[in-house]
Amino acid sequence: MRISSKGVSPFVCGLQADPIGLTLRTDGNCELRGDLHMDALTVTGEALLELFIYALVIESALAVLFNWRVFKIYFGGRGLRTVIAIVVSVIVVYVFKIDVLGDLVFAFDGSPSDIAPEDDPRDRDIGKIITALVLAGGSGGVHNLLTILNFRPQQLSAVAQRRKELEDAQAAAGGNIAYVSITVNAAAGVGPIMISFEVVNSPPDDTRLVSGIVMQDPPPFSAMFRRNWNRFPNFGGYTLQANKAYLIYMTAEAQDGSFVSRKVYQQPVKFSKNAIIDLHAKFDPKAIPAPMIEDSGA
Repeated sequence: MRISSKGVSPFVCGLQADPIGLTLRTDGNCELRGDLHMDALTVTGEALLELFIYALVIESALAVLFNWRVFKIYFGGRGLRTVIAIVVSVIVVYVFKIDVLGDLVFAFDGSPSDIAPEDDPRDRDIGKIITALVLAGGSGGVHNLLTILNFRPQQLSAVAQRRKELEDAQAAAGGNIAYVSITVNAAAGVGPIMISFEVVNSPPDDTRLVSGIVMQDPPPFSAMFRRNWNRFPNFGGYTLQANKAYLIYMTAEAQDGSFVSRKVYQQPVKFSKNAIIDLHAKFDPKAIPAPMIEDSGA
């Protein structure tokens, strides 16, 4: 049996005989193995469409929660969204008995798809868990599957588009960019702290060039799921020009209304090109600034 390659993805056909029984011939057609029913290909398309619709519905439902202002303030941008998406997807898969992976396996090995659950010798839990993980990835993840299989034309996803925009912006700046964040541990009673960067046009010859930061201990596990109010910026990094010297200031208002400033480092520092730096500093208005560069806990 021969089918046109226009109806089947080259990925599915393969360049050689493959396990699912399709071969891409030199004349541009796919040759179907005799013991593989054409329904398997139909099931594949239906399964991917089914995944896309389920993922789109779950994604739309969770968007109400993820876009809620309270959620965004306390948890937005952190790892909690992934956990919620997985839990909801697992619940949906088990409540509605969705096992797309298992259906695909049945279709390709020729097993009857309407077999009763009690007569099913396979462990459907594995298929359900994998299906749930695909659904948790959202419609974008399913879209990637459709694109790889040539069911949809190649195009950039929202994440890839954003990454491309950042790369273009970096290229426009000559690629001379570094990303810096600062986490401040302030003494008790200290109010809001302002972070400022002062460009030093004539830095000392021994100005440090920072390429990375080594932490002694990992952050608390709970910090992975909530917004860090002591960090600037809360997510991501603040863009600075690489190889340029900066003095980094932390400033807070004292009880008498005056401003008290402390430097993250007492001397200017530079940041390497494309460096991603997470600085940690302590702020105590009563402490006397050290005259030399010091380890601020970074």
